[in-house]
Amino acid sequence: RCARQLRLHAAEKLSTMPRFVALNYPCKFNAQGHNPSCPNPSWTNQNTGPKQMDSNSTMESPLFIDNVERYPKSYWLAELLVNECLTICSRSCEAVVAEAMAQIKASSQKRPPRRNRRGNALSRDDLLRFQSSAIHAITCVYELLLRRHAMDTRFQSNDCRSRVAAMFVHPILENSVNAIQWLSRMESTHKVRSLWLLCFVHILQEAPEVLLREHMRSYCSPPV
Repeated sequence: RCARQLRLHAAEKLSTMPRFVALNYPCKFNAQGHNPSCPNPSWTNQNTGPKQMDSNSTMESPLFIDNVERYPKSYWLAELLVNECLTICSRSCEAVVAEAMAQIKASSQKRPPRRNRRGNALSRDDLLRFQSSAIHAITCVYELLLRRHAMDTRFQSNDCRSRVAAMFVHPILENSVNAIQWLSRMESTHKVRSLWLLCFVHILQEAPEVLLREHMRSYCSPPV
């Protein structure tokens, strides 16, 4: 529990940095020097090669003259924090849902509840701690990562709002797909489920359509 709380507090500190969005769009530098015909790279324009990104293209890193990918990649910090928070939330809720299902099954069959690895059923205090960690984690994602940066007055143009939402597309969609089993078994009014669905809906509304289509297509395509 202490380790989870430390990870969540670190996510809170990092997500509230004033330059959080800029850190997710690091400037890319070309090994062959600056091209005077191209504008200086910034978080809104990182094209240093002759090929420019189309407005309808994906949000991947642009190509460079030497075709060498630059690091860190775009969205690196946003994906790291969202994955960390949603993993904590998912594992905590999965334990709570599994315990609840085991108790329901045991009561219907008049058998003792399922035991955990140590041979003991989760106590009420354990369940409350898991729920607290889950609510804390999903609140960090929705309030500090999504809502805070979506309402930032510096990024209220349509293009900026799309680029900000694009930072969170992959981790939210990926973790949502993996969490369907326990999300579908939670109460519809549960805070964790409500906030998770708000995160999902926000991405569908604000993220670039072409990026969403690419991710949806990847989920429908059979693995190679």
